Amino acid sequence: IARSGPDEGRCVWTLNAEPGAPPNPDHINRRPDIPRRFTTHLNTVRKEIHGPTTRPGDQACRSWLTISHVIDVRPPRRVHRTRLSLVEAHLEDLLSRDPLVRNATAPFRSS
Repeated sequence: IARSGPDEGRCVWTLNAEPGAPPNPDHINRRPDIPRRFTTHLNTVRKEIHGPTTRPGDQACRSWLTISHVIDVRPPRRVHRTRLSLVEAHLEDLLSRDPLVRNATAPFRSS
């Protein structure tokens, strides 16, 4: 393992030499450091998307302090409405004018 220089921490190796041949020089694999480059790129993209990281003691963004999200998962209540909506009232008025449909509207009348 190289102990100093730009290749510190990398593995040094030599080729197998035939007996009596001069010694081979040390070789070092200088492949790109993919995990380090990936981590650097990932951190850059995160900063572009989310902004700089917050440090302990930093205040939260004001918009997050005022916004609250509530999801109501309760089943709807069955409440008898006393007033018809405008659409229902208009539909009831139209149906009550036609004598052929008058008998069909009786169960829907609110009065």
